[in-house]
Amino acid sequence: MTAYRAVSTALARYSDRALCDLVDAAEPVGAGIGGTSARLSVAGHPVSVKRVPLTDLELRPEHVRSTANLFEVPDFPDRCYTVTYLVNWLLTALHGLRREDRDRRYELVRAYAEGERPSGLPEGVAATVARHAPVAAVVSDFNRTFQRRSRRTPYPLERLRRLG
Repeated sequence: MTAYRAVSTALARYSDRALCDLVDAAEPVGAGIGGTSARLSVAGHPVSVKRVPLTDLELRPEHVRSTANLFEVPDFPDRCYTVTYLVNWLLTALHGLRREDRDRRYELVRAYAEGERPSGLPEGVAATVARHAPVAAVVSDFNRTFQRRSRRTPYPLERLRRLG
């Protein structure tokens, strides 16, 4: 939370021009679906940024500086990604797994999603993993299929909606 506060405070102090200059000077790391990505440092912390082109609707004068959800995109996919990252991070950091132990971590997430109680973790962490494992399993299934089989894999929106 300390890093988040430091980065958030620093970014809030930037003018629009200074923020553009900061992003322009960022180290490019690639291009993908939706835009280009880069890495920069804010308040001494690494930050990933992505440049996403604005649409004509977003460029209308009444939408300048707006954070409105103009396209009515559901926000829960972000939460699903976040809890998936959290579950995987907790298993890596606290369950003795290494980052490259993807298959073992995947097996654990699947087992916990199917009702096996997490063991070897502090009680609160085990409860968090158990609560979020079903979502993490669905998102992990999607990620694995998308990366290993087909870039045309549909996002599991309905499965995630059913999980709540």
